[in-house]
Amino acid sequence: MPVKGLRPASSSMWSSGAVLAGVLFGVGLTIGWVRHVENSGAPAAPPDGASRVRTAAAQIATGLPVAVTQIRSSRTGLSHPLLFCDDAAADNRVDALHDAANGVLVAARATGALQHASIVYRALEAGRGFEIDGQRHYHPASLLKLPLAIAWMRHAESNPGVLARKLPYNNQTLRESADTPGALVSGESYSARELLERMIRWSRNDAKAILAQELGEGPVKEVYAQLEIAWPFGSPNVDPELSAHEYSRLFRVIYDASMLHPTAADELLQMLARTEYEPALRAGVPSGTQIAHKWGHRLLKEPGQQGVHQLHDCGIVYQPGRPFLLCVMTSGRDELSLAKVIADVARKAWDAGL
Repeated sequence: MPVKGLRPASSSMWSSGAVLAGVLFGVGLTIGWVRHVENSGAPAAPPDGASRVRTAAAQIATGLPVAVTQIRSSRTGLSHPLLFCDDAAADNRVDALHDAANGVLVAARATGALQHASIVYRALEAGRGFEIDGQRHYHPASLLKLPLAIAWMRHAESNPGVLARKLPYNNQTLRESADTPGALVSGESYSARELLERMIRWSRNDAKAILAQELGEGPVKEVYAQLEIAWPFGSPNVDPELSAHEYSRLFRVIYDASMLHPTAADELLQMLARTEYEPALRAGVPSGTQIAHKWGHRLLKEPGQQGVHQLHDCGIVYQPGRPFLLCVMTSGRDELSLAKVIADVARKAWDAGL
């Protein structure tokens, strides 16, 4: 059954959201003027590829310096679409949540339940957030399925009907037990939409293999490039790596519908909201809360050493009126202990109610 309200609509004309939008618009004009003055006569950025713009507008209306980071997609003629923008201005409530979340990590490390953890939090409507060790890299495991899903949804926008096209499944793509949820049946054919559903909902590797082979690397690489995320498959002898800082961008552009048409973004969010994984993010918020998320787990083993678990859960928690993005990546000796750490962080984020 479709889930309504995955991107809250605006309320009244003079709501706090509208006031905030007006302020941000004014800030944007000021920043744009500063950039114009600084860049007059400078050559334009290359038309292909993403462009990062960092600028500081000092002593604007609030009297406070504002550090802004913009990520833009490829130029399209005279336009240069904005994917998302970060404002690094201070917020005491965000600082308090940062300290509470960090306290969870400190306590877990003290008991030996946690080796490393990274957190990215963002209040999606307010536009504020924080990171804790967000640049640390981890093995992304099944998190890698989301960029592929985004690439497929973009492919469908320019090729209507492609998601309904049937793709065959056979033993050459068989990677998982037929006894687990969402398993494909050898010799059957499935639509690309069905395969996307199984790849997201049950994190099926067999569905991923078919989708990746059919689409090819090119469209997926374009997603990484436009979001300025390093391609994680640079060497066949090195495990792929991603950071929470990088991965959180995927959910932001889906929620903002800045990389996908709103209809495609909503369909993908609906799939993510049906993800069947309970121990981490879902365990930290009230039962029945809508969460559009993707999780990943990998056991890394080194010769002669005990294996190290890496568990990640990233997504959008639809707290009524206060949706937030939370991405937590962890490593430690026990998967269940790591899931509890993620749940405890999610609980702090929920209780903060930003």
